[in-house]
Amino acid sequence: MSKFILSLTAVATLCAAGSTQAESHHYVSSAKMIGQPIYGTQQERLADVNSIVINKDGTPLFVVAGVGGVAGIGESEVAIPWSAIKCDTKMKDEQLECHLSVPMTSKQFENAPKLEAAEYAELYDEAWLQKNAHFYAAEAPRDVAQTKDTICVSSCTGADVQTVGKNKPVATVESLAYDTATGKFEYLIIGYGGTVGIGRKYTAVPMENIQVKTDENECVCHIHLTEEQLEKQPVVTPANLPELELESVREKLELTQTVN
Repeated sequence: MSKFILSLTAVATLCAAGSTQAESHHYVSSAKMIGQPIYGTQQERLADVNSIVINKDGTPLFVVAGVGGVAGIGESEVAIPWSAIKCDTKMKDEQLECHLSVPMTSKQFENAPKLEAAEYAELYDEAWLQKNAHFYAAEAPRDVAQTKDTICVSSCTGADVQTVGKNKPVATVESLAYDTATGKFEYLIIGYGGTVGIGRKYTAVPMENIQVKTDENECVCHIHLTEEQLEKQPVVTPANLPELELESVREKLELTQTVN
């Protein structure tokens, strides 16, 4: 299982900074996006979400989508710029979901540039990024080719989490929380405790307090909380994350997870 090193930095800025108190924050779990279909202008199913590529502050850059094939066999992949995707949120079974679409027909979509190199190397090739952006009539993300400063959400999911002074995992990454108000993945949702899923608890780690480092695809997650502090964090419900809509919960997550 991949591991991620996530180190909390000494940042005291609130998630809602720059927003008015009247602004509503609603959250969609990345688990509700991965595997979801992407539709075209005629509501035809064009592809399915395999992963989402974000930068380290949680800004989504691309949706990596699977096209064709059966049960993943014979499938090709494309990288749709996030700016070319429309995300319409709606409630389904009391949970917020994101209906994804792109403004093109299935015939047009057939010509989308394909991801063929190992580890999505095209996403760090400036010429390929420009060609891809042109196809979708979108703007290519800045500096991605130079910094390779990105996170693949599907790879992050399930990663072990270590805490201060421990070399053993104390939690796992459950998902990431997408804020419809900011258009960013603002939190990492982690699960800890329990036995065989029974009694398991979940909390949120603000993305703006996280530093992600990878080394040859080996990723380790480290948070600057003791196990005792982790137990005292606000608990969230991973399926629909209603607790994160409360400003008091978001503030407590920020203040209690800041490194002094």
